[in-house]
Amino acid sequence: MAFILFIVLFLVVIFIIVWISESFSKPNSNESTIKVITTIDSAISQKRSLKINYIKYDGTSSSRIISNIAYNNEYAGNGYYKEHIKAYCHLRHEERTFKISRVN
Repeated sequence: MAFILFIVLFLVVIFIIVWISESFSKPNSNESTIKVITTIDSAISQKRSLKINYIKYDGTSSSRIISNIAYNNEYAGNGYYKEHIKAYCHLRHEERTFKISRVN
């Protein structure tokens, strides 16, 4: 019984070590998100267009030019306040909604 307890404890410690090392090895997504939000805020206040790379939910990426940018709080009722923008997409020739966490 002590051996099983030792193995379980050992696996928990390994899990914690791996979890901590992964969190330190990933690029700081907060820093990149802050840069994106700062750029979006600037584009909104200056009424200018942006060239963005957008990663869709399925992982495909595309380069887009967007203009008439505004925050889209349509999803605020679901807990997504200021997490989306709406803008005219010059690639699709229509207004689109973009999730900020997928913009880089």
